[in-house]
Amino acid sequence: MGLKLLERDYLAKNLASRQEYTTQRHEHLTQYRKDLLNKLSNEIALFQGLRAYLEMKAAEATSSRKRYYFKKRIQFETDQFEKKKRELEAPEQIEKVKRELEAVKRELEAPYPLDVNSYLKPIEMKILGNECVVKLSVSNYEESIALLDKQQQEPQLLRASLNKCENKVKIPRGKPSYYAEEKQTAIVESLRKSVSESKFYVYKCSLYFFDQYDIHSEDEQKLLVKEDYFKRDKKFATLRKEMALFEKLSSGNIESREPIPQDVRFAVWRRDEGKCVLCGSNQNLEFDHIIPVSKGGSSTERNIQLLCEKCNREKSNKI
Repeated sequence: MGLKLLERDYLAKNLASRQEYTTQRHEHLTQYRKDLLNKLSNEIALFQGLRAYLEMKAAEATSSRKRYYFKKRIQFETDQFEKKKRELEAPEQIEKVKRELEAVKRELEAPYPLDVNSYLKPIEMKILGNECVVKLSVSNYEESIALLDKQQQEPQLLRASLNKCENKVKIPRGKPSYYAEEKQTAIVESLRKSVSESKFYVYKCSLYFFDQYDIHSEDEQKLLVKEDYFKRDKKFATLRKEMALFEKLSSGNIESREPIPQDVRFAVWRRDEGKCVLCGSNQNLEFDHIIPVSKGGSSTERNIQLLCEKCNREKSNKI
Protein backbone atom coordinates (compact mmCIF):
# COMPACT_ATOMS: atom_id res chain seq x y z
CA MET A 1 0.00 0.00 0.00
CA GLY A 2 2.94 2.38 0.66
CA LEU A 3 2.65 5.77 2.33
CA LYS A 4 -0.63 6.94 3.86
CA LEU A 5 -1.40 10.20 5.68
CA LEU A 6 -3.46 9.41 8.78
CA GLU A 7 -3.90 12.84 10.41
CA ARG A 8 -2.62 16.32 9.58
CA ASP A 9 -2.77 17.98 13.03
CA TYR A 10 -1.88 15.02 15.20
CA LEU A 11 0.37 16.97 17.60
CA ALA A 12 -0.85 20.48 16.82
CA LYS A 13 -2.85 20.88 20.06
CA ASN A 14 0.11 19.82 22.23
CA LEU A 15 2.43 22.13 20.32
CA ALA A 16 0.04 25.06 20.71
CA SER A 17 -0.32 24.33 24.43
CA ARG A 18 3.46 24.25 24.88
CA GLN A 19 3.92 27.48 22.93
CA GLU A 20 1.20 29.26 24.93
CA TYR A 21 2.72 28.14 28.24
CA THR A 22 6.22 29.12 27.09
CA THR A 23 4.97 32.57 26.05
CA GLN A 24 3.34 33.18 29.44
CA ARG A 25 6.45 31.89 31.22
CA HIS A 26 8.66 34.13 29.09
CA GLU A 27 6.58 37.19 29.97
CA HIS A 28 6.65 36.32 33.67
CA LEU A 29 10.42 35.80 33.78
CA THR A 30 11.06 38.90 31.68
CA GLN A 31 9.11 40.97 34.20
CA TYR A 32 11.02 39.34 37.06
CA ARG A 33 14.28 40.20 35.31
CA LYS A 34 13.22 43.85 34.98
CA ASP A 35 12.26 43.98 38.66
CA LEU A 36 15.63 42.54 39.60
CA LEU A 37 17.49 45.11 37.50
CA ASN A 38 15.51 47.92 39.15
CA LYS A 39 16.18 46.68 42.67
CA LEU A 40 19.37 48.69 43.30
CA SER A 41 18.08 51.93 41.79
CA ASN A 42 14.77 51.68 43.69
CA GLU A 43 16.51 51.23 47.04
CA ILE A 44 18.80 54.20 46.41
CA ALA A 45 15.90 56.38 45.23
CA LEU A 46 13.95 55.51 48.39
CA PHE A 47 16.74 56.68 50.70
CA GLN A 48 17.39 59.81 48.65
CA GLY A 49 13.70 60.74 48.78
CA LEU A 50 13.57 60.26 52.55
CA ARG A 51 16.67 62.42 53.10
CA ALA A 52 15.30 65.21 50.89
CA TYR A 53 12.05 65.17 52.89
CA LEU A 54 13.88 65.47 56.21
CA GLU A 55 16.06 68.31 54.92
CA MET A 56 12.93 70.17 53.84
CA LYS A 57 11.35 69.68 57.28
CA ALA A 58 14.53 70.94 58.99
CA ALA A 59 14.47 74.09 56.84
CA GLU A 60 10.81 74.72 57.71
CA ALA A 61 11.29 74.20 61.47
CA THR A 62 10.38 77.25 63.61
CA SER A 63 12.38 76.33 66.74
CA SER A 64 15.95 75.35 67.35
CA ARG A 65 14.80 72.20 69.12
CA LYS A 66 12.91 70.99 66.04
CA ARG A 67 15.84 71.91 63.78
CA TYR A 68 18.20 69.95 66.02
CA TYR A 69 15.81 66.95 65.96
CA PHE A 70 15.61 66.90 62.15
CA LYS A 71 19.40 67.36 61.82
CA LYS A 72 19.97 64.36 64.09
CA ARG A 73 17.35 62.37 62.10
CA ILE A 74 19.06 63.36 58.84
CA GLN A 75 22.41 62.20 60.20
CA PHE A 76 20.90 58.91 61.35
CA GLU A 77 19.12 58.25 58.02
CA THR A 78 22.28 59.26 56.13
CA ASP A 79 24.32 56.74 58.09
CA GLN A 80 21.69 54.07 57.39
CA PHE A 81 21.62 55.05 53.73
CA GLU A 82 25.39 54.80 53.38
CA LYS A 83 25.38 51.44 55.12
CA LYS A 84 22.61 50.11 52.84
CA LYS A 85 24.37 51.53 49.80
CA ARG A 86 27.61 49.78 50.74
CA GLU A 87 25.67 46.52 51.12
CA LEU A 88 23.94 46.92 47.76
CA GLU A 89 27.14 47.89 46.00
CA ALA A 90 29.21 45.16 47.64
CA PRO A 91 30.90 42.75 45.18
CA GLU A 92 29.15 39.72 46.69
CA GLN A 93 25.74 41.41 46.33
CA ILE A 94 26.46 42.34 42.70
CA GLU A 95 27.62 38.78 42.04
CA LYS A 96 24.43 37.43 43.63
CA VAL A 97 22.27 39.61 41.38
CA LYS A 98 24.37 38.57 38.38
CA ARG A 99 23.85 34.88 39.20
CA GLU A 100 20.09 35.40 39.54
CA LEU A 101 19.96 37.16 36.17
CA GLU A 102 21.92 34.35 34.51
CA ALA A 103 19.57 31.76 36.02
CA VAL A 104 16.57 33.67 34.67
CA LYS A 105 18.20 33.89 31.23
CA ARG A 106 18.81 30.13 31.18
CA GLU A 107 15.15 29.51 32.06
CA LEU A 108 14.02 31.83 29.29
CA GLU A 109 16.18 30.10 26.70
CA ALA A 110 15.42 26.54 27.80
CA PRO A 111 12.54 24.84 25.96
CA TYR A 112 9.53 23.98 28.05
CA PRO A 113 9.62 20.17 28.38
CA LEU A 114 6.35 18.41 27.75
CA ASP A 115 6.03 14.66 28.21
CA VAL A 116 3.81 13.90 25.22
CA ASN A 117 4.00 10.13 25.64
CA SER A 118 0.76 10.09 27.63
CA TYR A 119 -0.86 12.57 25.21
CA LEU A 120 -0.35 10.53 22.03
CA LYS A 121 -3.95 9.69 21.28
CA PRO A 122 -4.87 6.27 19.83
CA ILE A 123 -5.59 6.11 16.11
CA GLU A 124 -8.66 4.39 14.71
CA MET A 125 -7.87 2.74 11.39
CA LYS A 126 -8.67 -0.28 9.25
CA ILE A 127 -6.01 -3.00 9.11
CA LEU A 128 -6.44 -6.12 7.00
CA GLY A 129 -10.11 -5.22 6.63
CA ASN A 130 -10.67 -4.97 10.40
CA GLU A 131 -11.53 -1.84 12.40
CA CYS A 132 -8.69 -1.38 14.90
CA VAL A 133 -7.45 1.09 17.48
CA VAL A 134 -3.68 1.51 17.52
CA LYS A 135 -1.85 2.89 20.56
CA LEU A 136 1.21 5.04 19.75
CA SER A 137 4.05 5.85 22.12
CA VAL A 138 7.70 6.93 22.39
CA SER A 139 10.32 4.56 23.76
CA ASN A 140 11.60 6.68 26.68
CA TYR A 141 11.06 9.91 28.64
CA GLU A 142 13.91 11.83 26.98
CA GLU A 143 12.53 11.18 23.51
CA SER A 144 9.04 12.08 24.67
CA ILE A 145 9.90 15.55 25.98
CA ALA A 146 11.97 16.27 22.84
CA LEU A 147 9.42 14.92 20.36
CA LEU A 148 7.62 18.21 19.68
CA ASP A 149 10.87 19.89 18.65
CA LYS A 150 12.46 16.95 16.82
CA GLN A 151 9.40 16.20 14.68
CA GLN A 152 9.56 19.74 13.28
CA GLN A 153 12.99 18.98 11.81
CA GLU A 154 12.93 15.27 10.95
CA PRO A 155 10.25 12.53 10.76
CA GLN A 156 10.15 10.67 14.07
CA LEU A 157 9.35 6.98 14.31
CA LEU A 158 6.71 6.05 16.89
CA ARG A 159 6.13 2.73 18.62
CA ALA A 160 2.81 1.09 17.83
CA SER A 161 0.77 -1.61 19.50
CA LEU A 162 -2.71 -3.00 18.96
CA ASN A 163 -5.03 -1.54 21.55
CA LYS A 164 -8.23 -3.23 20.52
CA CYS A 165 -10.04 -4.49 17.44
CA GLU A 166 -13.58 -5.41 16.52
CA ASN A 167 -13.97 -8.72 14.74
CA LYS A 168 -17.14 -10.62 14.05
CA VAL A 169 -16.38 -14.13 12.91
CA LYS A 170 -19.36 -16.04 11.62
CA ILE A 171 -19.50 -19.70 12.52
CA PRO A 172 -19.86 -21.81 9.34
CA ARG A 173 -22.75 -24.24 9.38
CA GLY A 174 -21.84 -27.49 11.06
CA LYS A 175 -18.77 -26.07 12.85
CA PRO A 176 -18.42 -26.08 16.66
CA SER A 177 -18.31 -22.79 18.62
CA TYR A 178 -14.64 -23.16 19.53
CA TYR A 179 -13.87 -22.92 15.79
CA ALA A 180 -14.91 -19.26 15.83
CA GLU A 181 -12.90 -18.60 18.99
CA GLU A 182 -9.77 -20.10 17.41
CA LYS A 183 -10.30 -18.08 14.26
CA GLN A 184 -10.89 -14.93 16.32
CA THR A 185 -7.63 -15.50 18.16
CA ALA A 186 -5.78 -16.07 14.89
CA ILE A 187 -7.16 -12.82 13.44
CA VAL A 188 -6.15 -10.81 16.53
CA GLU A 189 -2.62 -12.27 16.43
CA SER A 190 -2.38 -11.46 12.72
CA LEU A 191 -3.47 -7.87 13.39
CA ARG A 192 -1.04 -7.53 16.30
CA LYS A 193 1.80 -8.74 14.08
CA SER A 194 0.76 -6.40 11.27
CA VAL A 195 0.75 -3.39 13.61
CA SER A 196 4.13 -4.28 15.13
CA GLU A 197 5.71 -4.60 11.66
CA SER A 198 4.15 -1.39 10.33
CA LYS A 199 5.81 2.02 10.67
CA PHE A 200 4.23 5.20 12.05
CA TYR A 201 6.00 8.54 11.61
CA VAL A 202 5.11 12.00 12.89
CA TYR A 203 6.45 15.00 10.95
CA LYS A 204 5.45 18.65 11.42
CA CYS A 205 2.36 17.45 13.37
CA SER A 206 1.31 15.13 10.50
CA LEU A 207 1.00 11.40 11.17
CA TYR A 208 2.07 8.95 8.43
CA PHE A 209 1.72 5.19 8.08
CA PHE A 210 3.63 2.50 6.16
CA ASP A 211 2.13 -0.98 6.28
CA GLN A 212 4.09 -4.17 6.85
CA TYR A 213 4.42 -4.82 3.11
CA ASP A 214 6.32 -1.62 2.37
CA ILE A 215 9.76 -2.43 0.93
CA HIS A 216 11.50 0.90 1.58
CA SER A 217 14.22 1.34 4.20
CA GLU A 218 13.69 3.64 7.17
CA ASP A 219 15.74 6.42 5.55
CA GLU A 220 13.75 6.07 2.32
CA GLN A 221 10.47 6.17 4.25
CA LYS A 222 11.53 9.41 5.94
CA LEU A 223 12.34 10.92 2.54
CA LEU A 224 8.91 9.87 1.24
CA VAL A 225 7.25 11.47 4.27
CA LYS A 226 9.09 14.74 3.64
CA GLU A 227 8.23 14.63 -0.06
CA ASP A 228 4.55 14.09 0.67
CA TYR A 229 4.44 16.89 3.25
CA PHE A 230 6.12 19.47 1.03
CA LYS A 231 4.01 18.47 -1.97
CA ARG A 232 0.86 19.07 0.07
CA ASP A 233 2.27 22.28 1.54
CA LYS A 234 3.18 23.57 -1.94
CA LYS A 235 -0.23 22.55 -3.28
CA PHE A 236 -2.10 24.50 -0.61
CA ALA A 237 0.26 27.47 -0.90
CA THR A 238 -0.45 27.58 -4.64
CA LEU A 239 -4.17 27.17 -4.03
CA ARG A 240 -4.17 30.01 -1.47
CA LYS A 241 -2.36 32.23 -3.98
CA GLU A 242 -4.81 31.31 -6.74
CA MET A 243 -7.78 31.98 -4.48
CA ALA A 244 -6.38 35.37 -3.44
CA LEU A 245 -5.89 36.43 -7.07
CA PHE A 246 -9.27 35.03 -8.06
CA GLU A 247 -11.11 36.79 -5.21
CA LYS A 248 -9.31 40.02 -6.07
CA LEU A 249 -10.48 39.70 -9.69
CA SER A 250 -14.01 38.70 -8.65
CA SER A 251 -14.34 41.68 -6.32
CA GLY A 252 -13.55 44.12 -9.17
CA ASN A 253 -16.07 45.73 -11.45
CA ILE A 254 -16.30 43.19 -14.26
CA GLU A 255 -18.67 44.15 -17.00
CA SER A 256 -21.03 41.36 -17.89
CA ARG A 257 -24.55 41.29 -19.20
CA GLU A 258 -25.26 38.12 -17.28
CA PRO A 259 -23.86 37.29 -13.85
CA ILE A 260 -21.33 34.45 -14.05
CA PRO A 261 -21.65 31.92 -11.20
CA GLN A 262 -18.78 31.88 -8.73
CA ASP A 263 -17.92 28.22 -9.33
CA VAL A 264 -17.77 28.82 -13.09
CA ARG A 265 -15.46 31.80 -12.59
CA PHE A 266 -13.07 29.75 -10.47
CA ALA A 267 -13.08 26.78 -12.87
CA VAL A 268 -12.30 29.10 -15.80
CA TRP A 269 -9.59 30.84 -13.80
CA ARG A 270 -7.81 27.55 -13.07
CA ARG A 271 -8.33 26.19 -16.57
CA ASP A 272 -6.84 29.29 -18.23
CA GLU A 273 -4.07 29.43 -15.57
CA GLY A 274 -4.90 33.00 -14.59
CA LYS A 275 -3.82 34.63 -17.86
CA CYS A 276 -5.25 35.90 -21.14
CA VAL A 277 -5.86 33.02 -23.57
CA LEU A 278 -4.89 35.25 -26.54
CA CYS A 279 -1.76 37.14 -25.49
CA GLY A 280 -0.79 35.42 -22.21
CA SER A 281 -0.96 38.59 -20.12
CA ASN A 282 -1.92 38.36 -16.45
CA GLN A 283 -2.80 42.06 -16.09
CA ASN A 284 -6.30 43.63 -16.18
CA LEU A 285 -8.03 40.30 -16.77
CA GLU A 286 -11.75 39.98 -17.49
CA PHE A 287 -14.18 37.10 -17.92
CA ASP A 288 -15.38 37.02 -21.51
CA HIS A 289 -18.25 35.17 -23.18
CA ILE A 290 -16.86 33.32 -26.22
CA ILE A 291 -20.31 33.45 -27.81
CA PRO A 292 -21.67 36.85 -26.70
CA VAL A 293 -24.80 36.97 -24.63
CA SER A 294 -26.34 39.13 -27.36
CA LYS A 295 -25.98 36.18 -29.76
CA GLY A 296 -27.37 33.57 -27.38
CA GLY A 297 -24.21 32.66 -25.46
CA SER A 298 -24.58 31.19 -21.96
CA SER A 299 -22.59 31.66 -18.77
CA THR A 300 -21.17 28.14 -18.66
CA GLU A 301 -17.56 27.07 -18.27
CA ARG A 302 -17.32 26.08 -21.95
CA ASN A 303 -18.46 29.54 -23.07
CA ILE A 304 -16.31 31.63 -20.69
CA GLN A 305 -12.65 32.51 -21.15
CA LEU A 306 -10.09 34.86 -19.61
CA LEU A 307 -9.03 37.86 -21.70
CA CYS A 308 -7.04 40.92 -20.83
CA GLU A 309 -8.80 44.27 -21.20
CA LYS A 310 -7.04 45.06 -24.53
CA CYS A 311 -7.87 41.71 -26.18
CA ASN A 312 -11.43 41.84 -24.87
CA ARG A 313 -11.99 45.32 -26.35
CA GLU A 314 -10.55 44.22 -29.69
CA LYS A 315 -12.80 41.16 -29.72
CA SER A 316 -15.88 43.23 -28.86
CA ASN A 317 -19.05 41.23 -29.57
CA LYS A 318 -17.62 39.30 -32.52
CA ILE A 319 -17.62 35.51 -32.50
